[in-house]
Amino acid sequence: MSQAELRAHDREDVLARVRAILAESFELEPSSIQLDSHLIDDLDLDSIDAIDLAVELEQETGLRVEEQDLRRIRFVRDIVDLVCNRLVVA
Repeated sequence: MSQAELRAHDREDVLARVRAILAESFELEPSSIQLDSHLIDDLDLDSIDAIDLAVELEQETGLRVEEQDLRRIRFVRDIVDLVCNRLVVA
């Protein structure tokens, strides 16, 4: 498997786990959670939900989610990118 294929596979795994966390934590239909889903407009999450999500991500990955990271998250893609980038660095 090439590096690009490995990264794509890893991203798919991360997306699947992020989708599961969002669905379980916020009672969302998994099929409604796509990379381009906006957390507020499409998934109806609020700032308190963002904090809950950060806690879930930290528990799942062991990586600390900083406040400035949370401020940049708007879409599911942003969460997947954050986790993937942090896992590569870790």
